[in-house]
Amino acid sequence: EIRELCSLIYYPEQKLEYIAASGENNVDFYSTTLHRLVRVCQSVSSKYTRSKVRKALPKSFAYIIEELMHESPSDDDKQAY
Repeated sequence: EIRELCSLIYYPEQKLEYIAASGENNVDFYSTTLHRLVRVCQSVSSKYTRSKVRKALPKSFAYIIEELMHESPSDDDKQAY
């Protein structure tokens, strides 16, 4: 699982093409993978200021990535969201 996640991080376009071609293209896969990628981002970004992280994010996805990175899983209202 770690190798699969690493290959997605290092070679996202090729890995997503491979996944689509292999038939693994399902909701559970994307849900689990997104959760894992957010955790990786949280871990890596904890070493830097929010400002520095914000500047490194792609402009078109910065808002949603920041929301995912700083959400609180204990907040029941956000759990359903």
